[in-house]
Amino acid sequence: MKKLLYLLIFIFVGCTKIPILPPKVELGAIPTSSVINKVSPIVSDGSNVVVSMTLTTDAKYSLQVTDLLDKELKVVGFTAESSSVTKKLDLSDLKNGDYNLILIDVQGREYRTNVIIKK
Repeated sequence: MKKLLYLLIFIFVGCTKIPILPPKVELGAIPTSSVINKVSPIVSDGSNVVVSMTLTTDAKYSLQVTDLLDKELKVVGFTAESSSVTKKLDLSDLKNGDYNLILIDVQGREYRTNVIIKK
């Protein structure tokens, strides 16, 4: 009886199709236009920092907030729904100081600007 059970398990496992390649990850459209146009206000208490960008529609992006040593503090991932994108960030939990806003596209290109938190 055990031999029959082992034989059935062997046949089942042997006939199961196992994918060799991992599934393809969809990265969206290839970015051709990626730029941070404006950050307002540049000096802020951290609440409601508005970042205006010109991006490629349907491309994926990451907007990161780092300290001056490039230690990542916040990350917002998104897909551009139009060529003009505005993101509101709440940075009120950050201490007073200078911070980098870094826009990264799926090809690894970075676009940087600064913001100052002063409470």
